[in-house]
Amino acid sequence: PHSHCDVGWLETVESYYKLNVTKILDNVYNSLIEDTTGNRRFIWSEVSYFSFWYDSQPIDIKNNIKKLVQNGILEFVDGGWVQHDESVVTIDAIIQQMKLGHSYLKKKFNVTPKIGWQIDPFGSSITTPTIFAKMGFIANVFSRAPDVIKQKLIDGGNMAFIWAGSNSIPNSNLLTLLFTNGYC
Repeated sequence: PHSHCDVGWLETVESYYKLNVTKILDNVYNSLIEDTTGNRRFIWSEVSYFSFWYDSQPIDIKNNIKKLVQNGILEFVDGGWVQHDESVVTIDAIIQQMKLGHSYLKKKFNVTPKIGWQIDPFGSSITTPTIFAKMGFIANVFSRAPDVIKQKLIDGGNMAFIWAGSNSIPNSNLLTLLFTNGYC
């Protein structure tokens, strides 16, 4: 399971955080802690919101969260400060916001995400597989593709494919999975 929380869309960052993110993360935390079987897992992407929530927790909850992360029960995917939207952003902005999120995760949990997670951004280009492959990601998941391309992939049974990165940058291709139904 996962949750997608837009940072600064339709609501201010602060109001979306207070109205939605705190409830989601509080419930996820309680659900994961209550599970004595270790069967529950959860992934989170937007480091900005997670950092606001985590940094406000008491030390005992922080320690429990660290254990959940160390045991792979709570996992970070993508790890950017936000999910960048390639249709309106520069490559420098992509790199800087990814660096900010990854630095936070490394400092707090000593983890580095290995899966790209672009389930909501509009616009895709060879920038994504190129940057993600160079960051050490082993795969990427995304969901927004033009209908004609999505249908072609569905018809061909190729929802998982190698996304070709830049021809001028070696080793920039990336295993990619396209969700067929939005965020599901």
